[in-house]
Amino acid sequence: MVNIAGYAGNILYIDLSTGISKIEILNTELQRKFIGGWGFNNFLAKDLIKPERDPLSPENPLILGTGTLCGTLAPMSGKISLTMLLPAFADKKETHHAVATCMGGSRRFGTMLKCAGYDHVVITGRASAPCYIKIIDESVDICDASDLWGKDAYETSDILTERHMGRTGKCGQLVIGRAGENLVRWSNALLDKGASLGRGGGGALMGSKNLKGIVTIGTKGIGIADRKRFLSLVDEIYHEMKETPALRGDPRSTSFYGGGVLSKEYPREIYFKTRETGVACSCCLVPCKYSHEIKDGDFAGLRVPRLSYASVRDFGRRLRIGDYREMIKLIDVIHRFGLDRLTALKMVHFITSLYERGVISTKDTGGLKLKRGNFDAYLSLINKFANRDDIGQFAAEGWYRLSQKVGIDADADTRDGTPIVRGMDTVLDARFTGLSPGVFGEVVRPGRAQHSPQESLLPRGQDPQRDSYFPESKRSFNDIRREAERMGLTKDEMKGVFSSGDFKTGRLEKHAEDMLAVCDSLGVCAEGSGYWWPTRNLKRLAEFYSAATGLEMSPLELKKAGERARNIERLINVRAGFSRKDDKFPLPWLENTKKPVGKALLSDWFGRRLSADDLERILDEYYDERGWNIKTGIPLKKKLISLGLEGFAG
Repeated sequence: MVNIAGYAGNILYIDLSTGISKIEILNTELQRKFIGGWGFNNFLAKDLIKPERDPLSPENPLILGTGTLCGTLAPMSGKISLTMLLPAFADKKETHHAVATCMGGSRRFGTMLKCAGYDHVVITGRASAPCYIKIIDESVDICDASDLWGKDAYETSDILTERHMGRTGKCGQLVIGRAGENLVRWSNALLDKGASLGRGGGGALMGSKNLKGIVTIGTKGIGIADRKRFLSLVDEIYHEMKETPALRGDPRSTSFYGGGVLSKEYPREIYFKTRETGVACSCCLVPCKYSHEIKDGDFAGLRVPRLSYASVRDFGRRLRIGDYREMIKLIDVIHRFGLDRLTALKMVHFITSLYERGVISTKDTGGLKLKRGNFDAYLSLINKFANRDDIGQFAAEGWYRLSQKVGIDADADTRDGTPIVRGMDTVLDARFTGLSPGVFGEVVRPGRAQHSPQESLLPRGQDPQRDSYFPESKRSFNDIRREAERMGLTKDEMKGVFSSGDFKTGRLEKHAEDMLAVCDSLGVCAEGSGYWWPTRNLKRLAEFYSAATGLEMSPLELKKAGERARNIERLINVRAGFSRKDDKFPLPWLENTKKPVGKALLSDWFGRRLSADDLERILDEYYDERGWNIKTGIPLKKKLISLGLEGFAG
């Protein structure tokens, strides 16, 4: 079988129980049908993942994928995909687990893996002792990690980087901390010491296999079918990116801060005072994360390799941590353990509130006297999460088990709880952001949804019908309409989604997800490309794919490949027992349709109030646009046939 340019051409299978690895050559027809990365991961998952298994059993696979453009000079092409049966419980009876794909931005891991000769890696089994996998071209070794077990994620990453230097520099690494070792069901992994990968339990999945980490070094390079055409596209995109307002005056950094002042302890100046080095993925001009260093106080000299300052500000206010240094320290500890930052901080808030309300006592907390603003107590509580001590053993099992323990449903407790869908707290909260298409996506997709589409995630301007608010951090209706055109909607699709000065949330989300599927399959950052970058353009992505692989792909064909992969993902979850009954709007959102938060009732992007019936209508429209059964949420036979998925019909 002839290897196609742009691809490494191989799938690497590793069985940790036997220590045996094997290579399978990629199927040419399937490469075109599912593109790569996220799309091909889902194709592999349909046969490899058995929903009836325990996610933490040795047989359950961990599937890693690199995008088609990963390892090339294509801008923002460093995304890695991890597909898994989520360890986090998806229902209160703890009988179901969703299949989802998480994305992470790599600096070295993806490029090194692909240059070693592999587009995808499938890991099964369980090593008899702690280990890490070392991949250097054809050499695949399972190495002893007894000296690394128990170390935090940052320490592990540093040791492996020093231990394994490649000819072209640092190795790529994917590692876990103590939370993953202790099988905390919402732990994740650290990717190249700059990003997380595996929201929903990727760290626990690795820990269940006694797998401390994966090291990648490759020396082979990636072939490009039409180098002249490809490099011309690269030059064109980089030139346009350099001319965007985001690279002239640095508004991007202020947008990541979030702007504004929520409390006197967290003014904008703190962000710039502590900010150090940018942490960018491979082939990205603009880092979306920065390392931060505390310059004074008790934690002077503490340097956090990656930091979301919005979390420092927002949760510092919510937890009443008056000293930003303490908040940065808490997040540093969370990252070192390999805990999901958002889930950990939300659980700290929830448990502390229950203690203050008298719902739980020191008997539950292991003697901790929790009170808002008590940094030392917060630090101890986070340690309990990672080590499964006292109330931490219930928190480690996820929101449903924790809710059972305390007798309060976190999703129903609108005062101190959090919106939950399929056992995971939502990244975005419609009560405060409005129900834009991307926020609605959290309801219908397991795993990541918050990046589709980007433009409608920005707040509307004072005049929604204005032609454009670009480059301000707000948008008009016309800005969103133009983005839909760049996402490749046909004229008929545009008519179905848009009317005079209005759009249908559910219908637009369908197309945004298909665009997201294309980005994730190519390995192109959908998040960064939403900040006015010229890469969020289906026509250009089709040109990149065609130039890289030599397989001419039209924009519509590329979009159809993304839609095909999205339907495969849905069918896998249908097989796992999921349907419309599981696409539930969180209880806090439903309550917000009747009871205001502050003065605000649940609304759409335009600020129009939404009722519970409106939410169901949006879901109906989404299913209809997808070609899924409106009553069940299951893809219709007609849709599957149109996508070339006849074998899945019925």
